[in-house]
Amino acid sequence: MNALKRLAVAVLVGSAPLIAAHAADYPTKPVHLVVGQPPGGPTDIAARVFADKMRAQIGQPMLVENKPGAASQISIQLVAKAEPDGYTTLFGGLALATLPYLSKSYGIDSIRDTTPISMIVSLPTAIAASSAMGVKTLDEFMADIKANPDKRFYGSMGATDYLIMMAFKQAAALPFDTVRFNGAAPGFQAMFAGDVQFTYTTVGILKPLADQGKLRMLVVAGKTRSKLAPDVPAMSESSNPQIRDLGNNVFQIGWFGLVGPAKLPADIVDKLYKSSVTVTRDAEFVKRMSEIGLEPIGNSPAEFSQRLRDDLVNWQRVTKQMNVQPE
Repeated sequence: MNALKRLAVAVLVGSAPLIAAHAADYPTKPVHLVVGQPPGGPTDIAARVFADKMRAQIGQPMLVENKPGAASQISIQLVAKAEPDGYTTLFGGLALATLPYLSKSYGIDSIRDTTPISMIVSLPTAIAASSAMGVKTLDEFMADIKANPDKRFYGSMGATDYLIMMAFKQAAALPFDTVRFNGAAPGFQAMFAGDVQFTYTTVGILKPLADQGKLRMLVVAGKTRSKLAPDVPAMSESSNPQIRDLGNNVFQIGWFGLVGPAKLPADIVDKLYKSSVTVTRDAEFVKRMSEIGLEPIGNSPAEFSQRLRDDLVNWQRVTKQMNVQPE
């Protein structure tokens, strides 16, 4: 063994205890939590409440950094390329599963380049129609659209929501048109003005408006009803097999979770996971999430990783069926 090789081995062997010590002492400085949405919305609020609660668990501040843009692509890329030292984390969502099939410039392998730590919250979503549309059930809603071809307009408020509704349109053969909005506020303004008749977004946003009688939630995404709107049927309850299939495979409940870069040390993953679960069981956290329409989860790294893998497979299938090309 020459001198250079001996030096390299000595450095590697000598650094091993330091790496282990680093993981054991982690964190020794603030941890950054990158959020792909702008300040003020439900996701940002959830991230800030979570970060505030995490401080007591990890003994250091968790600092929220908003990095919006490109449908969360900027935030994902930033964290995926960060050092795997546990000090740069992501409050990442379903974009991790959809962007590989929607964006040419994504450049990230959502499995290989990240470390899922724990799913923090789920986002129940629903189709809602304006009160002026006068429909009370999903069947009445679809019948109305078919009876008024190209006269009913869907107000799209997000890229993933748009993709889901296009799959719904195709499967149910519904002749509606789409108006895309940059956020919920202009979308609802257009709905209440009569420019669009329905939308698809989170139950947390829809419920206060439904309680005021301004709109009606017709069906929630996923296989089960939402705890936040237990009277609204799940899509999987439909008597139409195509609609049930959509409910089971396309209209999935959204989520946000704690994600790190690839090769994050196991001790750091374990500490962040256990701390996250404690936060999601905290009574005040549960209450705050309910107020903004989110449901705490707190699953394991293995469960979160499997969910991400399942969602990637599902969205690959959906985008292929719809002939969606990355842009």
